[in-house]
Amino acid sequence: MHSTSASTSGRLPARHEPTSPLKRASILVALALLAAGAARHAGAAETTAPSYANPPARVLWLDGEDCTDHNWTGPMRNCWVYEYVPVHGGVLDLASWRLPPEGEYRARFEFNLAESGTYTLYYLGRVAGYLASPFTWQIDDGPEHREPEQGNSADSGASLDSPMNWKYAVTRLGDFTAGPGAHSVVIRVREPGEDRGLKYYSQQIDAILVSKAGEPVAGAPPPTPESAASPPHGVTDRDGKPPVDVTAGDLSLALSPAHGGIRRLQLGAPPAQGAVLDVARALPPLTVTFLSDSRETADAVEWQAHGDAWECRQTGARFDAVLRFTPDPGQDEVRIDATVTNRADEPIYTVRLLDLAGLALRGDSADDAYRVGYRTYEAGDEALRGFNRQTSPQFAFDWVCVSDDAMTFHARIEDEALLDTAVQHGRGRLAFEKFPRIEPGCTWQAPPIVLGAYSSGDWHPAADRFSAWWHGWARRPLVPDWVKSAGGLTLCYNLIDADLQRSAEVRQGDLDALRRNRDEFGIHFAHTCSWLVHPYLTEAWFPQSYRLDFAHLQEFRASTDALRAAGGRVSAYTNPLMFSRVIPAFELYGRDLAAVGQDGSIWLTEHTHRHHPMSLPYPSLAWARRYVEFVEEAVVMGRPDCLYMDQLGAIPSHLDFACEAHGHEHYGEWVAGSTRFVAEVLGRLRTGHPDLAAIIECPCPAIQQHVTLGLLGGNHILQYVFPYYPNAHGNYGACGPEEGLEHARESFRCCMLALLDRGTVEAMDDAARAEVRALIALKQAVDPLLYEARFRDTVGLSVLSGGVRGAVFQCDTAPALFVAVLNPDRAAPAAVALDLPAYNRPGPVSCSVMSSAGPGEWASVAVEVDGAMLRLPVPAEAACVFRIE
Repeated sequence: MHSTSASTSGRLPARHEPTSPLKRASILVALALLAAGAARHAGAAETTAPSYANPPARVLWLDGEDCTDHNWTGPMRNCWVYEYVPVHGGVLDLASWRLPPEGEYRARFEFNLAESGTYTLYYLGRVAGYLASPFTWQIDDGPEHREPEQGNSADSGASLDSPMNWKYAVTRLGDFTAGPGAHSVVIRVREPGEDRGLKYYSQQIDAILVSKAGEPVAGAPPPTPESAASPPHGVTDRDGKPPVDVTAGDLSLALSPAHGGIRRLQLGAPPAQGAVLDVARALPPLTVTFLSDSRETADAVEWQAHGDAWECRQTGARFDAVLRFTPDPGQDEVRIDATVTNRADEPIYTVRLLDLAGLALRGDSADDAYRVGYRTYEAGDEALRGFNRQTSPQFAFDWVCVSDDAMTFHARIEDEALLDTAVQHGRGRLAFEKFPRIEPGCTWQAPPIVLGAYSSGDWHPAADRFSAWWHGWARRPLVPDWVKSAGGLTLCYNLIDADLQRSAEVRQGDLDALRRNRDEFGIHFAHTCSWLVHPYLTEAWFPQSYRLDFAHLQEFRASTDALRAAGGRVSAYTNPLMFSRVIPAFELYGRDLAAVGQDGSIWLTEHTHRHHPMSLPYPSLAWARRYVEFVEEAVVMGRPDCLYMDQLGAIPSHLDFACEAHGHEHYGEWVAGSTRFVAEVLGRLRTGHPDLAAIIECPCPAIQQHVTLGLLGGNHILQYVFPYYPNAHGNYGACGPEEGLEHARESFRCCMLALLDRGTVEAMDDAARAEVRALIALKQAVDPLLYEARFRDTVGLSVLSGGVRGAVFQCDTAPALFVAVLNPDRAAPAAVALDLPAYNRPGPVSCSVMSSAGPGEWASVAVEVDGAMLRLPVPAEAACVFRIE
């Protein structure tokens, strides 16, 4: 499984353009002189260990994708996994199941040396001899040398640093002696690599380094690649010219007459509320970036009034745009609509639709709390220095909220289609960027941006507005009844064995694990990591491995029946994005289904350390139907209760695919494609299995319309805005007993499944086990109610006794509230106060409580009512739920 703790950052790798031999030579000479000086300086300083991020100090840096010539299947410049290796720009990529006609794969790099000497050659790429083909290296016409055996120290002559689960390495290849002038290094692959019996040719060269021999192996930053970006043309903001004013109730915007940027955003009349944003010079609200990385803003601006709305017509060197600012006085909001027309001869890649600098509530940003995507940054949070969030490496979320103790500013993008928003934020900064593909001569209608503010420090009304918009068009996911009362999720590992000899043993192991959790904690839901044991794991190179013959189907059904007879529910693991380029079947249909970059290269995914590079299928309807062909027999005949589809939610949504190959209109359609993929797969499989649930890693709001469960828990904002989304709170794998207990507590408080690994459970003491057992029993009694309610986080809830925590759930279909309260220290007497003015109504308040001491039984309690304040007596148990009507 892809680690839920490591998310991609959403950064696009730097683009490298081809260079002529003359230009390459001049660049290399310049790099040689600069690097030599840097090396001498580094030698005088304290030596630092090299790493992939800071490779050895070098005289020359030769990028893999910029090699002089090759017959590999690359170059490949972008791959999402490289964002946390990180590969420097791109790689020269090889993945094939057969040799070319010439009998070898060859890549040649030309370089120039400024002086004679002995040099050391380093390699950045796949770990030598480990899940990759061995290779040889040759300088000029000298002898060939085989890459060294795997090692992990400078003395071993091999790997100096091996990040990413030993899949990439900085490797010392060896020394050579050469004079000044032109030289070359050739990398050859003639032998296949092998994993679990399948042979393939696989290598990736990130860079080749040439260093002075004998100097300390010190780390040094890699060279900064050349950028093709041109400065903005743009009209700058000017002082002294009256702004364009847009007023929406108590909210007013003062817009730059020069380019339409927001100079001031004001709530009410000062000094009663004060400014949200007040800067001398506004930033341009709209910037376009072309495929060549050139960025442009408008050269000329014209304003037109349309009643209370204003239209800003912008003309750039190669584009036209119209921004319309429409006030909504009833909501204290202003809506910004934009259209962009491309007059260039190349596509527009990104459009920045809003750029605010100087954002500070009431003139002071130090006490402002930010809620962006799945993250909450409280006032003074050091992490809020500057961040760029691409939706969705984890959760796509087009809503931002900034609040202090008396005021709230919020912004949202109402985008039903792509959810590919880049949100840049930091103290005083907010920017929204989209990833459309605007072809030459075409016009793009941007999704609306809504800005608002109100005089309260409570962020929930802002989330309510985003939630209301979402639920106005989004569909509610199908949640089978058995999921609502599952309470928790335990981990098993395999269902059947490939050779059928150990199947009974494997089945018994899973049964034992399930029974232990059922008997001790009442958890009946088991998540299996794969269908088959080695060597045909379903975490496999190609989905054909999901197809089981009749004997294996019988064993699969026997395993699920046995677990179900023991009172259990079963999920089965698959990975829809496993699709190898190194099998013959890929040549039959793979290139029509795999994700292809703008330059025609195949996009890859690196899953775990067991895997070589695999192509990344575009999650289209065509691939969904192909995937169903692979898994349908096992799902319908094997009858797992839940289908796990790994990785779909963990991929950045802005990936730059070749749009013509897949028929979609925009960059950034990964989320839209994944959503269609999941809907198609579940729609087809549920015809024969109507109660089938689905687990997906890191599901974004677009995908969660179809997915029942997720494995990345703890997202209170997502729970708040999308209240029908049951998640799983815990670690996928073992964690300490204290952490495991805390996961169980939070799963109760937030109405999530408790995800407990058996190793974690076994490490708990008797008291912790007893508390987990009580929490699960209470969850199984109240979760069916809470799943139908809206998670309200801690709105209006004041803790009056130390150590007591709680959360509020509002029923959408009846005038009822549920308050989940944790009392882990058994503080007594304890009480919580609920302050919900919106629910203050005449007449008596009826309240009952269910505690972990008596799950399934509601007992009436007396509640103190003081206006809108309700005071709830907390029993001296680990947890309880109040029902208020």
